[in-house]
Amino acid sequence: MSDQSVADRLRRPEYTGGNRCLPCTALNVALAVVAAVAVGAGGLVAGASRVAAVGAGGVVFAVALAAIALRGYLIPGTPAITRRYFPDRVLDAFGKGEADRPVLESVDDEAVVATLSRAGVLIEDGDALGLTDEFRAAVGDGVDSGNPDAEGVRAALRADEVDALGPTSFEVDGEGIERWVSTEAVAVDVALAAELDDRLDGWADLNRGDRRDVLTGLRLRVERCPACDSRAETTVERLDHCCRRPHVAVQSACRECDALLGDHVVPASAADTWIERVDGAEPPRASTR
Repeated sequence: MSDQSVADRLRRPEYTGGNRCLPCTALNVALAVVAAVAVGAGGLVAGASRVAAVGAGGVVFAVALAAIALRGYLIPGTPAITRRYFPDRVLDAFGKGEADRPVLESVDDEAVVATLSRAGVLIEDGDALGLTDEFRAAVGDGVDSGNPDAEGVRAALRADEVDALGPTSFEVDGEGIERWVSTEAVAVDVALAAELDDRLDGWADLNRGDRRDVLTGLRLRVERCPACDSRAETTVERLDHCCRRPHVAVQSACRECDALLGDHVVPASAADTWIERVDGAEPPRASTR
């Protein structure tokens, strides 16, 4: 188990320090004040002494401020809330106007593609979807050449606690185990998630499964191997089973060192945007029995 302190486990560097969202902080501090006043008033109504009521409200406010200081927020999803409900002039004053960061509000394929395109992540090349040159370079710069650690995975999955069980297996929040096909795949996902954090609002609100789906779709479009910087090649094949619905198999691997970036089989009905259009063409068919 991890030997991190409670404060270390609660701390969210991606939302604090230089990454702190000031409108989000202002909203959460206001909510903390409201909660503290409500607790104090409730104590007085219940017959507590003024000292006890004020003390209880003060404790609530202190705990709330500590949470905001460590995590950046009290309520998950605050960035999306502020962007949706704060007036434009307020957002503009903090540099968080509409033109600043797109909001990912749905994991529907078309919505994801549209939002990532506005964020400068994806670009259409004919019938294919690819990463923009600028995003690809930023992710490449962010890939750790060493083995990914639990902290990188924790940040990528927005988990509270992650323990490494091996170089590609991690126990997440004591609830289950997340696995990748290689250390290179882990490193790419960690770098992708960090870059999406800088570009999108709403990304932090996705559940773990949706985050991994989006990361997988983007990882399959990474063109350079993080291990040796050689060309990565993605192959797509349609699998027609005699007694099951058709599936699509997709694999991405380095041409030189054979590092595996992706190896997935998904139902053909769910593969159109993220799998079948990787190379802009319908994948070849392969019959299996």
